[in-house]
Amino acid sequence: SLVAGVVLGWKGSLSKSFNQELINSGTIHIVVASGYNVMVVASFGMGVFLYLVKRRWATMLSILLMVMYGILAGGEAPVVRAVIMGGLVFIGQVAGRGTGSGWMLFLAASVMLIFEPLLVESLSFQLTMAASFGLMVVSPVIERWLMNQERLGIVLRTELVPTFSTMLMTAPLIWWNFGRVSFIGLISNLLVLPLVPMVMLSGSVMLVLGLIWLPLGYLVMPVVYALAHMVVLLVGWFG
Repeated sequence: SLVAGVVLGWKGSLSKSFNQELINSGTIHIVVASGYNVMVVASFGMGVFLYLVKRRWATMLSILLMVMYGILAGGEAPVVRAVIMGGLVFIGQVAGRGTGSGWMLFLAASVMLIFEPLLVESLSFQLTMAASFGLMVVSPVIERWLMNQERLGIVLRTELVPTFSTMLMTAPLIWWNFGRVSFIGLISNLLVLPLVPMVMLSGSVMLVLGLIWLPLGYLVMPVVYALAHMVVLLVGWFG
């Protein structure tokens, strides 16, 4: 259930108790298909397609792969936003033009609201935009400031700065809608987030191999289970 949530954002099979532990520990975002998932899929696709076709065609195929993943993951606001932004990044690279994160976020939000104006009232849309703003705009500002603080330089080698930036931007929305904010997530995410890429990649490999031939998926399953079990233990500790 955890692997399905991390890879595809499917949360329906999670138990109520574990879902509550994810909320309490501030790690509920790991079972939501997000921009990270989209870019992992796109980067993997680009790496494969570049061996087969020219860069222009590899870019178009990678964008198509992102769209297909977005549909498979349910087409929720974070995924749609990430697909639009990922497409803009790839197109900008092919065109040889710069891609400012702030402008891409603004453009992605504008396109989504043009097609669905009522999204502005969606908490999911608000949270993903706030988190993206924290990650793309606030986090670099904090990192530049920390670069001048020698004793704090080690922080740049952890997930603390991006985690703090996203929590800082989303905290007002969470407090307004739920009446409480837990900053324990700042600590729990430092331990859980490094495991998430490994769970996603190994889980994706297991999924693909299983689709080709089910016994092949079984070969990877022990590794996937071990990583997922570590995440469950950490989440339960903080939740």
